[in-house]
Amino acid sequence: MAIAFSVSIMRANGLGRIWKENTTNTSLTFTSLEAGTLYTIKAYAWNANGTPGDDSTCNQRTSPRAPANIRVSFDSGALRASVSWAPTEGAFNYTVMALSDSSKLSCHTSLSACTISSLQCGTEYLISVLASNDAGSSKSTSAEALKTVACAPGRVTIREDPPGHLSVAWSSVDLGDYYVVFVKSDDGLEVHCNTSLTQCNFLSECGFTYFISVFAYNKAGQSPLGDVFNYTTGKLPLMLVKGVLRSLK
Repeated sequence: MAIAFSVSIMRANGLGRIWKENTTNTSLTFTSLEAGTLYTIKAYAWNANGTPGDDSTCNQRTSPRAPANIRVSFDSGALRASVSWAPTEGAFNYTVMALSDSSKLSCHTSLSACTISSLQCGTEYLISVLASNDAGSSKSTSAEALKTVACAPGRVTIREDPPGHLSVAWSSVDLGDYYVVFVKSDDGLEVHCNTSLTQCNFLSECGFTYFISVFAYNKAGQSPLGDVFNYTTGKLPLMLVKGVLRSLK
């Protein structure tokens, strides 16, 4: 009958130190092992006469370290983020997570880069990476903050007051640092206004149709295209036209 056990553990490649412990228990914990490393474990029992039995051998890999050198690149046009990192020893797979207040997105890969799609405009995400193998998962990396482009401004209103002056207003949007309004007339002339406020004013001509779009901007880039509005200004009053014609005569 076994009264004690001897357990040793070392790297499977034979390099480094050997840990060896004797115990009367049937379990033992070794600490200070290297992450993502394959170890060979040997154990045998002793009887009351001090005679050792046959040893039993198995291999076990430790879980990997958290990936390092995380880099996040945002594609504002496609609303997706490309995430890369330095490979981690002993890792078989990686999981990238993007967390916001309202959603959780992820991608999985055995490589050292992954793309998260379907990000939402006007949202701040915390992006982290986990490495995993047959022993389990690493701790998550320190989260990287990612702010996407702002959403297109809404509640756009257009007024002509007084005649010859167009006023364009809109509602503010989350993560919008400033706004640009583009106004293009039907004769091809285009002007724009850049402002941190929520209103712009333009000079206009009577009887023209203007096509108007509003974009929000931040460090990530330009908001997606929202609605394009068209506004036709009033024609010159008939009496004013007659007065102009008389002066030309």
